[in-house]
Amino acid sequence: MPLKFTIRPPAWSYTPLRRAFAINAFEADALEDVTVSCDWHREVLEPIAGRVFVMPENWGSCTVIVYGEPGSRFELVEHSPN
Repeated sequence: MPLKFTIRPPAWSYTPLRRAFAINAFEADALEDVTVSCDWHREVLEPIAGRVFVMPENWGSCTVIVYGEPGSRFELVEHSPN
């Protein structure tokens, strides 16, 4: 089941329960980037609807940070990493 969120300035952040996620249902150009910030790694992603991103275990605990226009809406779907 997708989780629906709205960006509030300056960004929206979430600590996922699973090691894989996708961001869906956003308007073109509404999201600037998606940053995955982990204990031992940081990755900046282009927001592509439906793209599943997997965070390897060796990155440690991770937080997903979404930057975009205030008020932008999107869905985050967590996936099984397999």
